[in-house]
Formats: sequence, C-alpha cells, structure tokens
Amino acid sequence: MLLFGKIRPYKGVVELIRAAEDITAPGVEIRIVGHPTPAMRVEVESELAKPARRGAQVSVDLRMVPDRELVREILRAELIVLPYQNAGNGNSGVAMLALSLDRPILTPRSCVMERLAEEVGAQWIHMTDSDISGTEIESALARVRELPLGASPRFIGRDWPTIASSYAEVFRTAASDAL
Repeated sequence: MLLFGKIRPYKGVVELIRAAEDITAPGVEIRIVGHPTPAMRVEVESELAKPARRGAQVSVDLRMVPDRELVREILRAELIVLPYQNAGNGNSGVAMLALSLDRPILTPRSCVMERLAEEVGAQWIHMTDSDISGTEIESALARVRELPLGASPRFIGRDWPTIASSYAEVFRTAASDAL
C-alpha cells in the first residue's frame, strides 16, 4: 500500500502509521512517499522510532520524488491510501493520479468520492465512514485482490477527444453569445 504526495497534518500520515500496527495479515507493507513540512518530518520520524512496533511494515521516503520514480511507486502498490482527516479534502489529485494508473484507493467517505465512485466503479474507491484502521485496510486489500487482472476504472468524459470537443463547444457558445 502507498500514501504519496505532500505530507501535511490533515493527510493523516501519523494515523496511518498507527493503523499499521493493527494489521495482522502477513506481508503487508505500507509505503509513505512524499515531501513533508519540517514539523511533519519530525512527527513521522518520531512515530516510526517508537519501540515495539508490530503489525504491517512501514517504510518512508520523505522527499519530493521525480515523476518517473513516483509512477514506479504507485505501480508497485496494490492500494493507495488517502487517510485524510477532513473528508472535505476529497477533491484529490492523488486519487485521480492513482486511478489513472489503475490503482484503487481507500479514502474517507465524501460526496466527491461517492460521485467519483459512481463514475469509475465502486470497486476502485473503497470508502470508510470512520478513521482508517488496520481492519479497514485489510478489508479493502481483500476486495482489491478480487479485481480481475488488467482491470481499469471507467473514466467517463475524461478522454482527450471528449475534453477537446467540450471546450470547443464552450468557446463556440461564448463566441456566439458575444455577437
């Protein structure tokens, strides 16, 4: 599993590390990749340094990674975790990037994520109504592992020809309204 992007307090990184302690499934690794604020770096490193860690293995790469490296990290992950503390932050570039690379996500429920799940398919967006826990992670992983090999989310109206056509229509309408 992977959490990536800017490491900020509202993104729930420390809470994800704590949830990892409750994962009992063997072989689960949580990877955290991204550039933290100085305060978040200290918080993440101190959480990882706590003695007697159990559960899933957690590894971090706390820096801004180049695009190619980030894509490799995403493609290695079975599931992208977005443990955001404020469901209002559901309009996520991280979610769109993950889905565009055929990676399902686990995220708190929000109206934005519910709409996105309607578009791409519910099997691609696993939502929780509470903080992300070890149990939620294990459950989402089990469902993700049932996806057919080579499956992709269905993006509706997000292909380049459709976008170009939509923009052209907006410009035509604006031009005719101006006359």
